[in-house]
Amino acid sequence: MEHVEEYRTRIHQLLDEMIAIVTPLSESAVRFQPAPEKWSILEVLAHVEEANTFWMKELAATLARPQRRWGRTLQHESRLGAVAAAPKRRVEDVIEGVRVSQDLVDRVLASVRDADLEIRADHVNPKFGNQPMSFLLDHFLIEHITGHIGQIQRNLAAYDQNHGEGV
Repeated sequence: MEHVEEYRTRIHQLLDEMIAIVTPLSESAVRFQPAPEKWSILEVLAHVEEANTFWMKELAATLARPQRRWGRTLQHESRLGAVAAAPKRRVEDVIEGVRVSQDLVDRVLASVRDADLEIRADHVNPKFGNQPMSFLLDHFLIEHITGHIGQIQRNLAAYDQNHGEGV
């Protein structure tokens, strides 16, 4: 993608799709953990909520100061904390949190110009190196959300298989 509005529209569509998948699900399905090392749908949603907020703040901060290093590692405290706290949260609150993060994406991207997507900065993880801000949107939002939609669908298939029922 190359235009901010295309990113905004695509991210909005993906989050709408995610919300549409999970909203009608039973509490049991949303909290089902397919394996001890795998996240429940609720944990996935809490992670997406936190990640969207984190990446929008990173985008804004990096555009304001392109010489800064941006990003985080998998061990980032707020990333891990969002997943750890998810089981204690109400499903409706987490879904609403994803909607709020969707609104944040809209607000932040409304202030971004197409030329801003070409601004490059070093990522804190050396494997990503120096990347344009379009990479942040492509990798950490679009690819990320798409991957988690697939994870939710796999969890639902495992839930149905284990419970012999639909949602």
